[in-house]
Amino acid sequence: LRPLNLHLNIGKCSAWSRAGSPGPPGVPLARGLTPFGVPIGAEDFIGETLHDTATGIEKTIERTADALSEAHASQALWTVTRLSLANMWSYWTQLLPPRLTADASARIDAKLLKVTERAFGWEFGDDALALRRLRLPVRLRGGALRAHVDVAPAAFAAALARALPTFIDARMPGGVVRRGYFNMLAPHLGADSFDFDRADDDPRGGPLATFLASSLPFAADLRTAWDVLVARAGDAVAAPLDKTADFACGKQRDILRPVETALARILESDIQTSTTLSDMLKARYHNVDRWSAEWLLALPDAESSCSDLVFHEIAANYFLQPSPALRGLVGRPIPGAREPCDPYGHVLCATALRDNSWVQRHDTMTFTLHGLAKRAGLHSEFEVRGKFTQALPADVVATLPAEFYAPNRGYVPDLLVRLREHDASNRTAMNDRLFDVKMLNACPTYYRRGSAKPAVDAKAESVHPRIEAKLRKLDHEFCGTAAGADGPLVHRLNTFGRVGGLVFGTMGEASQDAKALVDAIGNASAAMHAQRFGRTHAPSAAAEARTFARQTVAMAALRARAVMLLDRTGHITLGASQRASHRAHHARCSQNFSAAFDFATAAHENFTYMRSARGGHYFRRR
Repeated sequence: LRPLNLHLNIGKCSAWSRAGSPGPPGVPLARGLTPFGVPIGAEDFIGETLHDTATGIEKTIERTADALSEAHASQALWTVTRLSLANMWSYWTQLLPPRLTADASARIDAKLLKVTERAFGWEFGDDALALRRLRLPVRLRGGALRAHVDVAPAAFAAALARALPTFIDARMPGGVVRRGYFNMLAPHLGADSFDFDRADDDPRGGPLATFLASSLPFAADLRTAWDVLVARAGDAVAAPLDKTADFACGKQRDILRPVETALARILESDIQTSTTLSDMLKARYHNVDRWSAEWLLALPDAESSCSDLVFHEIAANYFLQPSPALRGLVGRPIPGAREPCDPYGHVLCATALRDNSWVQRHDTMTFTLHGLAKRAGLHSEFEVRGKFTQALPADVVATLPAEFYAPNRGYVPDLLVRLREHDASNRTAMNDRLFDVKMLNACPTYYRRGSAKPAVDAKAESVHPRIEAKLRKLDHEFCGTAAGADGPLVHRLNTFGRVGGLVFGTMGEASQDAKALVDAIGNASAAMHAQRFGRTHAPSAAAEARTFARQTVAMAALRARAVMLLDRTGHITLGASQRASHRAHHARCSQNFSAAFDFATAAHENFTYMRSARGGHYFRRR
């Protein structure tokens, strides 16, 4: 430092030695140091430092939860918890062994659980199955809130296995030597341990064999952490856990994948053999798919936001918890239902009541899909009744009764979308395809325990045959076709191909037809998405557009089911006269819903076009 005219401020320095040797003259000895915020030194010093750090994180979590709870922003609180608060402690679990971070990790896990319960509006309590689901990733029907105590071994092993190769020199292809940061550790790590041409069957063991046999700190901790992970994976062990600790490698997510797969299999078995869960709840869990968990990952923006009541219902429905809106109403009679109200709202949602909540839920999904298709630049129509009258003779059309044109008759598909498809010779063409929207409630007809096929796909398979049967009956009634024979209406239907069943279940799951349509809409909107968000890589823009479309439709389905349940609670709490006034109000409000939706869609399209045009150098006027 002296040649640079720099002088060390002794008063701000401290020293620590594992052997207890004295430090430089004038530098006081300390129990440990905290370079880059990581405590190094005596274990009691490390414990005190981690305790203080965890206390500060807990206070931050409490302040954030209080602020968002007062603002009645449950969805925002969950989003902040998942993306920010849950990751504040991850830095220390990567750089210190689990035996040193276990106590603080348990404290922060408990605090995060309390905040999650505030966001969801209900408590997990003694429901160990739901709590175990919360700790699993979304791909395994989990809640995307991993416990630091469970993740710590993988986080520490991955960080150490990634850092050690950079400590010493290593020979790379082409004779290049990569210089290490602490080459003085070569005797403890093995001089050629990380050379590119080191054989996997080296008799000395894997790249970390010398380190594990040394007396360096954390060597025994790495072996312990790796053995713990292998034991947790059990029969599901896979790469990189299929090798011993001296071959430890991989990212944290790759190391955790076989462990979480094993935990998910055990949870699946425990749920299916549980005596506290009904067959209906077990069937609902079996039908959970990727769409059911979109609410966990969605940001509270204009397309995916929902109120606190709706968010609490969505969370309770996903984790198979009793409905928060039905607390105190369980056991009360439901007008028109044979059974009383149950804690989960199965009977309330499946009963045919004298209201339009079923229609509103159905129309919400129809208009959401129609709007997405229009915004993607696709030709889309709904209630395409005129497509069938074109197949009838003029004299027959003139004699059709008014009931033929009545809405919700079941023989007219809900949507027509013009999609780009490939033919047998791999040539592309724009073809009109028909789709029918169906909503499933928790009924034993489709939600059966042990069913090999998802409920929504079983329902989707019946859509086309049912429409075809109804049109065949109309052919016989109005067109003079023999009973059971195909007439002009059936022939007209089949010119569009198979009617796709856009089925959305009680868990928010979607049929394969619905997923395929939403993916097609996302691909069609990729160019607009790239222009709007400045994406230059076409595949990533298309993937983002598909994700946006999927999340929009999935959130609409989940919100519609929750809103329907909340609206139907009035049939338990309100009198007959009040229910009649509510029905009259809904009838008045829903008459011009379709026209209002078309106007809003056109306004949104114009706004998006003008905003994107302002960001460019030139644009062509329409």
